[in-house]
Amino acid sequence: MQSGKENVVHAAFAFDPGFGVGVGYTRELDISAINRVLFLTVDLSVPMFLLDLQNYKLGIGSKIGFFESDWNIINEFRVLNKGISNAVYRGNLLSIEEGLLAGYFSSTWFVAVEAHFEKFLFIHMSHSDYYKGIFPDVLDGW
Repeated sequence: MQSGKENVVHAAFAFDPGFGVGVGYTRELDISAINRVLFLTVDLSVPMFLLDLQNYKLGIGSKIGFFESDWNIINEFRVLNKGISNAVYRGNLLSIEEGLLAGYFSSTWFVAVEAHFEKFLFIHMSHSDYYKGIFPDVLDGW
């Protein structure tokens, strides 16, 4: 998994679980001690049809391949911050995500199978006045 470029800006379309669009930046670092390329990434995604910046996912992480081949298994690690806002509550969470991609990676395209595990670290929720009118005992906070 090597792009041949040190800096890459990318755009994405996702179904996660709704339709979303995203942009990101990747910095390629050659780690000669282990003969591998480490990719440092940052990306931001929002819902596609609303483009509502109160509903977002911001990720900062890294990717590294296990092999020096077009057929590869790639380890991904990210720290995620997600925000959501609707008629019921406004929430924000911080989590870590570990994942694996296995597939074929050429210099211009790839096809892969992907699996991830996400662990929530902190979640903060503030309920709307509408929701508090229905459930007056609800608590805001962590």
